[in-house]
Amino acid sequence: MKILMTPELLAQLQNLETVSVVSCESMEEIVGESYCSGNTSNPTITLSKVRSLKLNFLSQLTFVFRGIMLCPSLHYFEASYCEKLSPPHIEIKEGCKLQMQKAWMGQEIYWKYDSQEQEHEQEDKYTDENFWHGI
Repeated sequence: MKILMTPELLAQLQNLETVSVVSCESMEEIVGESYCSGNTSNPTITLSKVRSLKLNFLSQLTFVFRGIMLCPSLHYFEASYCEKLSPPHIEIKEGCKLQMQKAWMGQEIYWKYDSQEQEHEQEDKYTDENFWHGI
């Protein structure tokens, strides 16, 4: 499986609160755009109830979504052992990109966002522009 779901399928899942994908060797995209439909230059999807997004051991994952993901309820994001992952464009509110925190797991860098930790740890914040430097 190279794509977990399309935006059209995701639109049917209005009550989705948690996305957790682990150890899918061939997964390349979480939300794969159906390129034969409409505007693909800068698509936006809204996931109003998603609170947690965890991606682990996805060696071929390159994108969470190729556009903007608006996730107003997101409290936790983690991507570990996803070596090819391009920085996702996730917004908690429109126009406000998610800030991530860099952490280490052995020799592997992983990235996470935890809304409760962000309130307490100001010095280790990274914007998405420098979030991916060095990967």
